Amino acid sequence: MEDKIIEALGLMDAMDDEQWTADGAPKVDFVASLGDFENLKRADIINAAPKFSRVNFDVSKDVDEEQPQLDEEVEENSMGYDHPDIVKAQEEFDEIVSAEANFKAEKKKRSDALAEVTARLMHQKIDPQANQREIMRTIASSNAARAGRVANFQKNRSLLLDQHPVSPLDQSKSGEKKVRPLMRK
Repeated sequence: MEDKIIEALGLMDAMDDEQWTADGAPKVDFVASLGDFENLKRADIINAAPKFSRVNFDVSKDVDEEQPQLDEEVEENSMGYDHPDIVKAQEEFDEIVSAEANFKAEKKKRSDALAEVTARLMHQKIDPQANQREIMRTIASSNAARAGRVANFQKNRSLLLDQHPVSPLDQSKSGEKKVRPLMRK
């Protein structure tokens, strides 16, 4: 029976999705139809060709000797997760995860901005806040101009109130009587 199973497996086509399961194993029903088997089980196929799959058409029964022996002692890492290589790899992984999160947040922000601009311009959607923003801009500009005028008024207050500034020399001479020099003929 194993020879018939191996013969049926040799007729399979790796490019035909109908003959294979999602994990790359041959479909039992298809192998059964190729070899005219009744009550064929997956275990029978595995016993006949243990290494056979969609990517490996090897139907030999030899088991690879390259697998490590379980009886051998494995050197244990006494540092555990504090090993410098593990710490470095974890930091690099955390860095890329953080960068990915920042990228996704920025992508969402820009996507939302693009959607808003596109909706407003392409669909001629009126921005309901445009008038309010223009009013607030005008008020802010008016307040800034008013503050500038008040500062200039304070600086030039004495000139604006007809109180002419008096120099220190004029102030010292203000109490003196003015005497005209005599004119001689």
